[in-house]
Amino acid sequence: YEPGLVCDGEFDFDSGVRAANALLDLANPPTAIFAANDDMAAGVLAVAHDRRIDVPEALSVAGFDDTTLAR
Repeated sequence: YEPGLVCDGEFDFDSGVRAANALLDLANPPTAIFAANDDMAAGVLAVAHDRRIDVPEALSVAGFDDTTLAR
């Protein structure tokens, strides 16, 4: 467990964006992000797209709860 790699979120797209930006701005950014739900994972994917990070080659993203958005 690495506390510096955990971001609090509000289970929505915008908090996924904020968390992804915080994590990907680290000197040694993660190669995988697990989001607490699919809306947050969508925010992570949006940030990866904006930064031209190849998913899943350079960054793996997983969400949780199997919403319609994830399908």
